[in-house]
Amino acid sequence: MRQVILNPKSGKIEVIEIPAPKPAPKQILVRNLFSVISAGTERSTVSFAQQSLIQKAKHRPELVKQVLDKVRQDGILPMINAVINRLTTPIPLGYSSAGIVEEIGDEIQEFKIGDRVACGGGGYAVHSEMIVVPQNLAVKIPPNVEFDEAAFATIGAIAMQGVRLSNLRIGEIGVVLGLGLIGQLTHQILKASGVKVIGFDINEKRVKLARELGIDFSTSSISELYSITSEITNGYGADSVIITASTKSNQPVEIAGELARKKGTIVVVGAVGLNIPRKSYYEKELNFVISCSYGPGRYDPMYEDKGNDYPYGYVRWTENRNMQAFLNLISEKKVKVKPLITHVFPIEDAPEGYRLITQNAGEEALGILLKYPSSGKFDKKINLLLDKTEKGFISPSIGVLGAGNFAMSTILPNIKKIKNVKLVGIASAKGLSARKAAYRFKFNYFSSDENEIFNDPQINTLLILTRHNLHAKQAITALKLGKNVYVEKPLCIKKDELNEIISTYTQLNTPPYLFVGFNRRFAPFIKIIKKVLQNVFEPVIINIRVNAGFIPKDHWIQDPEIGGGRLIGEACHFIDLAIYLANSKVVELNVESLPDLGRYSKDNFIVTLKFNNGSIATITYTSNGNKSIGKEYIEIFGGGISIRMNDYSSLEVYSSEFKIKKRIYLFKDKGHKAEIESFINYISGKGEKPMSFDEIVHSTAVTLYAYESLLTGKPIKIES
Repeated sequence: MRQVILNPKSGKIEVIEIPAPKPAPKQILVRNLFSVISAGTERSTVSFAQQSLIQKAKHRPELVKQVLDKVRQDGILPMINAVINRLTTPIPLGYSSAGIVEEIGDEIQEFKIGDRVACGGGGYAVHSEMIVVPQNLAVKIPPNVEFDEAAFATIGAIAMQGVRLSNLRIGEIGVVLGLGLIGQLTHQILKASGVKVIGFDINEKRVKLARELGIDFSTSSISELYSITSEITNGYGADSVIITASTKSNQPVEIAGELARKKGTIVVVGAVGLNIPRKSYYEKELNFVISCSYGPGRYDPMYEDKGNDYPYGYVRWTENRNMQAFLNLISEKKVKVKPLITHVFPIEDAPEGYRLITQNAGEEALGILLKYPSSGKFDKKINLLLDKTEKGFISPSIGVLGAGNFAMSTILPNIKKIKNVKLVGIASAKGLSARKAAYRFKFNYFSSDENEIFNDPQINTLLILTRHNLHAKQAITALKLGKNVYVEKPLCIKKDELNEIISTYTQLNTPPYLFVGFNRRFAPFIKIIKKVLQNVFEPVIINIRVNAGFIPKDHWIQDPEIGGGRLIGEACHFIDLAIYLANSKVVELNVESLPDLGRYSKDNFIVTLKFNNGSIATITYTSNGNKSIGKEYIEIFGGGISIRMNDYSSLEVYSSEFKIKKRIYLFKDKGHKAEIESFINYISGKGEKPMSFDEIVHSTAVTLYAYESLLTGKPIKIES
């Protein structure tokens, strides 16, 4: 199927082929018939991509800070790979469309196949022939509303939310500054609500269109705007001013302050300068509100991604209900959308539509629609190469599940460097990231369906690089199919998942090899430390400090059902490292954490591990520190030996037996390359087993027990 993307490196609009997506639970698969190009939001996205790196750095200093933090924490090479990945990641465009439901995911009750729906949401209602949309970002289309009208539902919801925040009521007077697409919808919604509306735009054609659509007063003259507002309000000023303009200038905010009455309301919907002039706003005691897109629920992953609705009695107008209300206004003929449509392009001509909004083409472009074919079958797999593998090929033939940032910047670049490894197929949920990976690393094919990878008889080795909640199920499926498995940490996020993995593995007569990406134990400095500790014949003390950095509460890794939280999702690395260095099993553990204070997510904690050989390890994991001092620091004491390792950049060993005093590496090496080579060498019959199944199970079990201790605040003894 075809999808419109923005190439972030060149800034060009491209129409590419990707596999059709598959709906997850609480999602529907929709065949798009129309989608709307947003002249405001999408123009700014495209314009930013077309800037030089220096210009981007100037306008987005936070991106520069992210790069510098990446260098400090992971070193130069990972940073370079991450930047390359970012610059080559296609950006899907679009957020407002309409079409027909083709397939429904689990737990969907409101929709059925064949329903006519309007869809919203960046990353979901994209310009593509087929899209997957969560249930809260789709609404049914009334029978008398056509698809091209319904495609405006999300943009209409933006206008609806601005109107609601204005709190304008029947008989009151409102001003709309900016008569572009959202402005034209806004004044119609206000009129339908019984509000007298004054509109302004510097474009005379849009002023004229507003008059044709029933606005009470409209003008392109600022002086006339002041005059009309004063006359209509008897000198008091407008009850509310809604700013729907798009400009870097601060002028709309200044004008709004002059037009509003005392204690009036200013609502900013468009992207404008936000320097509030104190005099007018202070003297009139004005209310200043910035509208958040489609309404309550926007940017809330629990609402948008997971499909959990807000109670009707407490949140009357969510983004979904705003979309429904807007479509009802079209159905009742109170809002007219057809006159706003200035251009309709077939999807293959999408670049022409973007030319109209990014270049001064001398042509009035307001509502720009992309139109899609109403029929056709789409594959969930796209072949790039004819497979020329001879029968009997025994080297690792690899399939990959997941093509996120870590896969693209770390795992796949290292896999590509290994000889005699065949990259066969890669799959990701929506197919877009899999496409990028397939072209960059030269896979035979890419897909949006994991079953294409599982059921490919040529693939004998699977890399699982998906989100944490999928690891256990995918690993079990691969093991049952007899495929070697590399699972990026953690192996699983729940005890019952671990028990099922153990049961599956032990019941296989000749189980394939299962490996988990605990890369720290493969780092060069850690290997040196391990060798030094072989000459220590008494218990040791291990202190590991991880200055992990802040991650917001709504990040997927903080979700207990998806990421498992940071102890399971990230601190598992350091639990495994402590076990590896202590060379013994954990018999008792305890976890204590700081209060979350409404900001953190149980990600400031200390894990204490007691080992069977008498050793003790502490892992201090913090999200509340400053990244400037580096991420990882290790100290070990025992048998007359003292060891200090600072962020994989320097290592100090003090001992009468060893000559190493201090060793410094220019490039940080956390063991990613070595672990992958060890895995590939073993399954190729060229090396020793890097980790036993027993080691993997023990590290995972200890991590899960540690999470239990984190929640209960109680120590736990581990019997077996």
